Amino acid sequence: MPVANRPVNRPNDIDPLTLALQPPPDETLQQKVERLRIEDEARRISNLIDEQIKVDRAQMKKAAYAHKILLLGTLRCRLTQKTKY
Repeated sequence: MPVANRPVNRPNDIDPLTLALQPPPDETLQQKVERLRIEDEARRISNLIDEQIKVDRAQMKKAAYAHKILLLGTLRCRLTQKTKY
């Protein structure tokens, strides 16, 4: 079976994403400080979102194990109770 020709990543290939993320070559010290401050704020917000997602997933997983059961018997006739297991 023939193998499709795929581009091979070589060390001298230029990654467009890397180029887009690099600071401009003529960046001043004040611009650099401002850029780094904005990046730190964005990273902080991203981490807060990640933590909230973890908390939400844990709560959803915990809630998935709660079931309603119907207890039958003379003392507890027609009573429902939530239980976790």
